Amino acid sequence: MAVPKRKVSKARRDKRRSNVWKLGAPTLAECPQCHALKAPHKACPECGYVNADLSVKDGKITVKAAAAKKEEAKVVEETVAVEETEAVEEASAE
Repeated sequence: MAVPKRKVSKARRDKRRSNVWKLGAPTLAECPQCHALKAPHKACPECGYVNADLSVKDGKITVKAAAAKKEEAKVVEETVAVEETEAVEEASAE
């Protein structure tokens, strides 16, 4: 039979029995679109809403048209910037 090696102090015993170790309830936020409860900073499990530009439906991420146009504009700006830097490098090499 197991026997304690040392006496457990009242403080240690009471700390073990206290309710400090119990987990609290998870934090929940209200979905702005369907008003269901969801985990904060996550997609809504009911409607798939993430933010104004993104939503998730059937495991597929959907980008709204306005956000897609912004992303296309950024890509075009990046390619123009790369072409300009290449042209400057070629001019300086000659």
